[in-house]
Amino acid sequence: MTKYADECAALIRAEMEEGINNHGLFASPHEGLAIIEEEVVEAYTDMNDIIAIFHKMKSEVFSDNTEEAEKSAEDIACSAKCLMIEAMQVAAMAEKYIKTFGEESETHE
Repeated sequence: MTKYADECAALIRAEMEEGINNHGLFASPHEGLAIIEEEVVEAYTDMNDIIAIFHKMKSEVFSDNTEEAEKSAEDIACSAKCLMIEAMQVAAMAEKYIKTFGEESETHE
């Protein structure tokens, strides 16, 4: 897992910077919380999709329905990629929150 930590951190930083460039820093802690909540809900939805597809795949495997199980595996892979993007956005918005309101931020003073 640590093999890709630096690459993930760079992607998160880039996502945060794009958010700041497009929308500025958060106007208030409430706005920051609302944006983070939106990203968390999207990640949660993607994870729930993965779980549902997994249970479907499990039934297909136990029924020896290999063709449908393969389709389900493809759906899991697709949903997991979406989850990765959403998780990255959660981290980026949390970092943006810290940058906006953290101890060293200009808006915190």
